[in-house]
Amino acid sequence: MAGKSLEALRRRIAVLKSFQSRLLWPPVTGFEAFGQSFPLPFRRTAESNAVLPQPLLSYLAGFFDGDGCVWAAGGTCRLAVGQAQPRQDILVLFAKTFGGAVYAHHRGRGLRQPTLQWVIAGQAAEMAASKLAAACVVKNLQLRTVATWPVQKNLRLDAKRRLAALNRHSQYDVAHHSCSWAYIAGFFDAEGYIKCESLQNTVRLSVSQKNQSVLRWMDSYWRADIGCASSWTVQRASGVTDVVICRQSDSRLLMRRLLDNGLLLKKPQALLGLSTEDVPYMEVRERIGRLSGNQSRYQTLSPEGCQRAREISRLRKLAKHRQAHGRSDEVAALLQQLQGMQQEHARLNALHAYRSLRSDIRRLLAAGAMRQAEITS
Repeated sequence: MAGKSLEALRRRIAVLKSFQSRLLWPPVTGFEAFGQSFPLPFRRTAESNAVLPQPLLSYLAGFFDGDGCVWAAGGTCRLAVGQAQPRQDILVLFAKTFGGAVYAHHRGRGLRQPTLQWVIAGQAAEMAASKLAAACVVKNLQLRTVATWPVQKNLRLDAKRRLAALNRHSQYDVAHHSCSWAYIAGFFDAEGYIKCESLQNTVRLSVSQKNQSVLRWMDSYWRADIGCASSWTVQRASGVTDVVICRQSDSRLLMRRLLDNGLLLKKPQALLGLSTEDVPYMEVRERIGRLSGNQSRYQTLSPEGCQRAREISRLRKLAKHRQAHGRSDEVAALLQQLQGMQQEHARLNALHAYRSLRSDIRRLLAAGAMRQAEITS
């Protein structure tokens, strides 16, 4: 396929993606966390009178605000947190802290990895909610509703409706809460992202959330404490706001502060992000990419693609500079060269995506994945 055109590669990629999307991962019967193996389901009962260390509670509250779920079914309230493999340490931490159980939630399909879920229900959920509510911000009112879940059946319907309304239109006031680094570490583990840029050797941190209040609350805290500057962007299609820390000194300082305050799931990425002075940048970028999930797997540039992108960027700036200085006779040649480089860049990126797809499909089949049609027949 190395000599194929961009159109031929795109057609082949579409065929492979269609095949990949029908591959079901083998059922999950156990998982690993904190260096140990656990069977599914994994159950724990927490001590009702146990006093939680404040940093641990703040960390779990931050994570729950980012990735937790509160709902009621059949008159029973439930709390849940779900995570894709292999990031199950947090589920064990919730189970050991509050009780409940870890179950298989979604079977993996194609690029989507299998997910497990920590769930706690009934009176145990009410006790967990009362503890989490003391430190949660985004889901504070939902947790308080669960913590005071009525005993009388005739009152549970109103509580269930109130909980559903809060989930549809979350209401909270950050002014009555004190921020902390442990909370930010938990929230970042749930909603944060560490990325190595392709056009320059910098590590970027970002945090995403639909409601800006909690982002402004955390942003004000780290600005005041360590002077960390950020930029803001809003994704029009989803309404999600991204807070981005681009300046290298700020991102390094923020990663150190998060690591010092309990960062768990993204600890490997943060440690890699801090190693760029000792490890080649492209190696760090590749390793962080492997740890960051599959959402942008086939859009991520290879090291060679990064080098091409940098050369294209350099040429574009050169053409703009010469145009501004009236050297239009040179600009036409530069633009023609630039067009050819961009076309070849797109073709080679498609070739890289095609090869990655083939490798991923072979790996899934070797692990025991099967097409859905084969399973249902």
